[in-house]
This record gives sequence, structure tokens and C-alpha cells, in this order.
Amino acid sequence: MAVRSSACFFDCPDACGMWVESDEQGQLVSIKGQAEHAWSKGTLCSKTSLYGDVVRAKNRIQTPLIRDAAGGFQPATWDQALELIGSKLKALPGERILGLGYSGNMGVVARKFPERIINALGGTLTDGTICDSTAEAGYRTVLGRTIGFDLQEIESCDVIVLWGNDVARTMTHLMPRLKAAVRRGARVIALDIVRTATLDWVSKHGGLALRVHPGSDAALALALCDLAFQDRAADLKFLKDHCVGGAEFRAHVAGLVSMEQASEITGLQESAIRELADVIHGARKPMFKLGIGWGRRRFGGMALRAACSYAAVIGAAENVAWESGDHFDLDLGLATGEDLRPTEAPKGPISHIQVGRAMETGRFGATLVWCHNPAVTVPDSGAVRRGLAREDNFVVVHELFMTATAELADVILPATSFLEQFDLLRSYGQRVLNFVAPSIAVQGECRSNFEAFAAIGKAAGLPESAWAGSSEELCRNLLQVNRGRFTDDEWTRLQAHEPVELHGKDYDDWGTPSGKVELFSQAAKDAGLPAMAEYQPDDGGGHSGAFWLLPGPSKFTHNSTFLHSERHLARLGPPTVSMHPEDAEAEGCQGGEAVRIHNDLGSLTLKVALEDFVPRGALHISGFVDETQVPEGCNVNQLVNGDLNDMGEGSTQYSTRVSLTRLV
Repeated sequence: MAVRSSACFFDCPDACGMWVESDEQGQLVSIKGQAEHAWSKGTLCSKTSLYGDVVRAKNRIQTPLIRDAAGGFQPATWDQALELIGSKLKALPGERILGLGYSGNMGVVARKFPERIINALGGTLTDGTICDSTAEAGYRTVLGRTIGFDLQEIESCDVIVLWGNDVARTMTHLMPRLKAAVRRGARVIALDIVRTATLDWVSKHGGLALRVHPGSDAALALALCDLAFQDRAADLKFLKDHCVGGAEFRAHVAGLVSMEQASEITGLQESAIRELADVIHGARKPMFKLGIGWGRRRFGGMALRAACSYAAVIGAAENVAWESGDHFDLDLGLATGEDLRPTEAPKGPISHIQVGRAMETGRFGATLVWCHNPAVTVPDSGAVRRGLAREDNFVVVHELFMTATAELADVILPATSFLEQFDLLRSYGQRVLNFVAPSIAVQGECRSNFEAFAAIGKAAGLPESAWAGSSEELCRNLLQVNRGRFTDDEWTRLQAHEPVELHGKDYDDWGTPSGKVELFSQAAKDAGLPAMAEYQPDDGGGHSGAFWLLPGPSKFTHNSTFLHSERHLARLGPPTVSMHPEDAEAEGCQGGEAVRIHNDLGSLTLKVALEDFVPRGALHISGFVDETQVPEGCNVNQLVNGDLNDMGEGSTQYSTRVSLTRLV
């Protein structure tokens, strides 16, 4: 038996540490939490603890597959698959080759090394804007670097605001720290548009659990800014010394959103808004944990700007936690290979949100997919599927299972799990860095992202300098390039594959164009955006429908990762759409009744679940559904349009409007 240090590479801010036990043949025996990990401290979520179901799955792809003339797949050798891939890529100019990767595996090498091969080919990459680009743009406009408050210090705060964050479900290792803070007397506030598990927990523990109308966050934040000035709770010294536009912003918010207007827009009683302000303004050290999802609206970037501006007004700008990516400050150029890109190759990526539209036009003759299931996870997924299905688009998918994307491939290459490869892992929610070695033997003929794409690069005729080496060598070289970022102790521990909570760097400025917190942003103004945060009603992008569509993370699956696990599908249950009982009554619907949810992009036929956690006027779908149980054979992103929102070229997922039609 052997026990090795590892980490969870799911797209999750916790990025837990774990011990992996294997037998004499290198087969997985068990996965356990790693007590030595500074953040997860020995516990794992119910998804990671069952990752063995993925590793050992009988339906896992373990040999290359090539589509035959009849449309089915036939097993092939790696040499056969690579010869076919190489011949197709050699026949295409670089700009007609699309690289389509995302966050199915959050490892630096797994995500970034394939980009090196695409860059060397002169191919086209996407801007990766599905998830958090809008929230990031809004945050950066005001507060600069995405380092933020260290959540390890949350117990030092006396008021904790969880804004658009269902941390009980999506950041479970924050919960023990919240409980400890409450025991020390902290007051917790949770704001969300549905009654989440976090709101229920906060309510149970004496906090403020507030449900606001979808798209109303900016109005609430700006009303709170005005109240802060009225209540003399604004930190005028901080505004003067550390902010750009403090005076202008004060004049801007004065009467911009009155209490009456804020109440009407948010659905909160004026007394609730007043209590919210009193609790925050009376705090010694308030902190804000801002979520990612509420940026995925028509004006999501502006909402983040407003919330960050409010924190700055009360002198709590350093106490905002959004994401922690800039904490690591690593140079990843060796992995991404921008320097290998031919000078004549097209510059810049294309929109990830609108990649389906680009593929539909026939722009690409080959598409290489890794760490991604775009037929399910990208907005306007109908366009994505049509683009992948084009006969003139040669599609290669590197994958563990026969996903909806893999079903549209010409060649499928078997991928390793994250327990079978070398990689580096940075969290985007905490500050631990991992250098992980394989903890079990490679299953079947699977290859890591490095091995698969290095072989593709070689087959496509790229010079050896583009693809030579190994994933371990690349990891060590990346660490060496960034040696100055680590203390001697951190360096030694990383080499021993221990999880390392990196020390924080000192900066002389905030990382904005002015170097200060920017309540007034000249850069935003120059880009045609408002110079200061504003509230703009969500118009649904001009799309019609009686209901907001509010997809949310599933308690039992993780994105589309576990849609091929029998145990997880059984826990997930039949696909349903949740709606408020009063809306169901108005529509004449009964619980368990099949209805069609639809708009001009497509439809989903699902059974109704009556749930009062859903607000009136909205429909909720938990996670990605099992498409085999949906008559249309598609998923929720079939209904989400590919429009871009106000900042960061992100998704308008939560601005989706749909209609509901009974089938009886």
C-alpha cells in the first residue's frame, strides 16, 4: 500500500487537500481528507470523497476512438488516432484551428499546456469568459488586483456579508470558520435571490437572511452608499487618501436610489434595508464575501462595481473577498507558449460565450477540446452543437467519458483523471498552492493533457521545442521560473509535494490605473461605460418570457463531471424545474406534472417541483440535467442566449427569460 499527497482539481474555490491510498498495482483504494492542508483541514465534500466513482467507472473511455463511416466509434491505437489528427491539422492554416478548453480540470498544466500547442499552430483560442469574467471586470475596475481579504482571518470580523454566495453548498470549508466567528459574536448577513442553504443557516444562527429581486444588487448597494454618507458612517479619510473620485461619488449617489426606490426594486421592506445599514455601519470590522454568479446578468459588472464601491465608502475595501487568483502571481508563459505563436497568426482570442456562432459559420476546419464539455456548459449550446456537428469541422475531444461533446467528435482521446498526472493547482478562493504527483497508476491507455497534446503537436509537425519534455519537467520548470515568489521553506515543501499556503506579497498600490481605489474610473469612461457605478434594470436583453430562468449548482453533481456516475445520477434524481407554489397555481400546474420550458432558442420538458425557496416569477433548475431523461435531449444552456453583458464579455445566463407551457 502507498499513501500520497494530492488535491482536488474540480472547479471549486476550496481546492481541498487529500491523501490518496493505492494498492501494490497502483489502483485506487481510498481518498481521505488531508489534515495538513491549511484550508480544508482534513475534510472533503461529498463529491470529492466519491471521486473514486469517476476513476473506476466502467463506462470510462480507456482507448482512442475514431468515428467510422456509419457514424459510430471504433477502437483505435494512439498511433492511428494521431496519424489522422496530424494529417487533418497539417492541411489547415492555423487560423482555422480552434482550441476549446476550460475548467473541467483546474490544473495549470492540464488547462494551459494545450494552449501552448494551439499557439504554436497559430490557432484560435477563446477568451474563457463563461464563468467569472464579468465579476472580475467589475471588481478590478474599483479595487484592482483580485487578492482581497484572506478568508483565514474571517474570525476577526464582527460583521460578515455573504452577497450572492451560497457558501454552504459551494464553499463548504468556509462554514466552520463562519461558525467560529458566530461563536465569537459575529453577525452574519446573507443576500441572495433564492432561499439558499446559506440563507437558512444564517437565519437559524441569528443573522440577517435577505432575499432580493433578481438583478437588484446595484440598486441596494448604491442606496447603502447614500445611507453611509447620511449616517456619517462613510470613512472620509480613506476616501480622501486612498480613493479616486470620492467627492464625485458622494454627489453621484446622493438621492440616486432612495429608500423607497430601493425597497421597490429589491423587494425588501424599507425597515429591512435600514436594519441592514445599521448592522454594517455599526461594525468594527465588516467584511464582504462577494459571489461569482450574480455577475452573469445583463449589468452584472455594474453590480459588482456598486458593491465594491460601497465597501470602499465605509473604509472596508481591504475586507472584500471575491477571488484570490492574483495572490499567487505566477508567470505561466512556459505553459501557454505565447512566444511560439507565428507572427502572421491572428491576434487575440474569440468570444467563448459566442463560440457556437463562430463555429456555425464554418470558420473552423478543426476543433480541439480539452477540460471542457462545451455542448453542455456554454451558453447557446444549440449553436455549439450545430457547430461541432458540421461535416467540415474535424473535432478531437480529450475526455474521460462519452459526454455530449464527445458524441460529436471525430476522434476521442482517453484522458487521465487528476489522480493520474503531475500538475500545479492554485485555488481561486484561498491561498494554498499544490505541486501534485500521480497518486495512482494510469488507467488503460489514458494520457494526460500534456502527453496527449504533446503527441498532437508532434503529429502536426511542430518543432520539438514546442512539445518536448514531460508534465513533471514542466511543473518543475514553472516553479523554477517563479522561484522568487517562494520562501526557502515554501520551496522545500513544494518540492516534497506538500500543500503550501503562500505568504502574501506587499504592494504599494491597488493595481488600478491610478494605483488607488477607483470610485470614478477614467478607464471605464474611456471604454464607453459609466465612470461611476449605476443601477440599470435588467431588461432580459430584449428577450420575452414570463419567468426568469435561474439555474443553480447541484448538491449532488459538479458541473457536468458526475453525469456519467450511476450513484450521482441516482442522488440527483429525475430532472425537474422548481417553481413557487403560487406561480404554479396561477399557471394551473400540479407538482410532478410535465411542462415545457421554452424560448426562441429551444425547450426543455421537465417535471414541476413545488418549492417556496424559488421567488415568484422565476424558475429554478438544479445543476445540469441527465439529458437521457429529457425528451429534447439537451440541457439548460440550450435556453441561454449568447449575448454579452456590460463588462468582461461575460454571460447573461441569469437574464434568461422563458415561458412555461403545460402539456395536458
